[in-house]
Amino acid sequence: MMKLSHFFFLILIPVLYSCSSDEHYLDFTIETQDIKIAKAFWGRIKILSGNMDYSINNLNSDIAEAYIYEDGEYGNIVIKPIQKGKATIEITDNICHTSIIIKAEVVDNEIGTIIRESNHPLLKEGGFLWFKEDEKRSFRITVQDVDIAKGLYSIYKSEKKYYLSLAYKKDDGNEATEVYDIGESDYVALYMLDAVLNLGLFETTRSAPPKAHWLRMKGINNEYNINCIASNDEGYDIEGETR
Repeated sequence: MMKLSHFFFLILIPVLYSCSSDEHYLDFTIETQDIKIAKAFWGRIKILSGNMDYSINNLNSDIAEAYIYEDGEYGNIVIKPIQKGKATIEITDNICHTSIIIKAEVVDNEIGTIIRESNHPLLKEGGFLWFKEDEKRSFRITVQDVDIAKGLYSIYKSEKKYYLSLAYKKDDGNEATEVYDIGESDYVALYMLDAVLNLGLFETTRSAPPKAHWLRMKGINNEYNINCIASNDEGYDIEGETR
């Protein structure tokens, strides 16, 4: 009987070892498989569980580059945009042999400004003024994530002064063009607009003072005065962190 028990114990050893080995491997899961990234930002996808041994098959390396950063508990997938377009990126966990396809879309840069003070009928306090780096140089005004107006903008420098021009259609159907002196804005705000929208305002980069990112708009051909806070934070349909 003892010999028989010893025989069964020897049979169980590899079974127990195999189960404990299987339990050591984690399922490979990530935060999202679809991401939209502005050209001036890096996208980051958190790996929710995995075995810290990954490989990448990037089918569109001309659109975006992809890396694995081994920070955090299971690592992160970081995507660096190169140009506008769509990229398919396959990430494989080499331990559990699971592959996940990521669809990444690189889009035009966009930067939002939060309206804090205003006497403008459309640019109201609590709304957002968004500037997009597209061919048309378009802007939009949103209130509670709803577009209430759209138009075209121009940000330029003339005789060492900085100006912002907004052209849009009013509620009565008439075209309006408003010009603002933005020279009293914080340098941080102007630099953010310049960097994200590729305006070419500054020939050299200088250190920015640690103050609020106020974009101050003083009407030239109108009576409006608007103060906004420029932000390149997440949360406006485009994910990522600044380069």
